[in-house]
Amino acid sequence: MPKQVRHDDVREDDSDEINKKASAKREEAIERISRADARSICESYSTVCDTIAEGKDRFQRRCGASRASTTATDN
Repeated sequence: MPKQVRHDDVREDDSDEINKKASAKREEAIERISRADARSICESYSTVCDTIAEGKDRFQRRCGASRASTTATDN
């Protein structure tokens, strides 16, 4: 199991290094998105939304099936 790090255990130079790396990754993402075709971004976003909606539907069906079996055993 990974060791949990407490915030007061993190040294100042560690925080600076983490912030520098995060900033560089943010800049990379901004550049990549700004170069991308708007249509491809919309299609990607739509795909993500569809995937989330499908997962939500599966979860609700599973919960409904679970709820129905629980109700049936209660009677």
